[in-house]
Amino acid sequence: MKICETAHKISAKPLLLYSSSPPHVGRAGEHYLPKDALKSALLECDVWIELNQKWLLYSSVYEEVVKSNKVRYICLVGMNKDMAVRCIGRLNVPLLLEFQVKLQELTKSAGVVGLEELKKQGMYTRS
Repeated sequence: MKICETAHKISAKPLLLYSSSPPHVGRAGEHYLPKDALKSALLECDVWIELNQKWLLYSSVYEEVVKSNKVRYICLVGMNKDMAVRCIGRLNVPLLLEFQVKLQELTKSAGVVGLEELKKQGMYTRS
């Protein structure tokens, strides 16, 4: 898997966990999974990237791992190679950061931000 190869290149120690897919997601699906093993493994991670189709988001495993406030979590359920390239690989990070800072400033300084105000500020250029 390319993610593991990439992780090795930055001296990370990836762990790839596989299990059969439960019929349900979140808390409703956890009864079909090895909860204790998942929780134990995830509590020892620094980063958890969820790429499965039947997510653990909002399960008791997820809640306990997030509660530890140690693991950085991102839910990329359904992510495939093409999506990863478009949504992660081809980002102009400096431009995105500039946009986020500007959006934060606008949000903090305005009671309500409408599309017209964003256009005036040069933050929205579509017609």
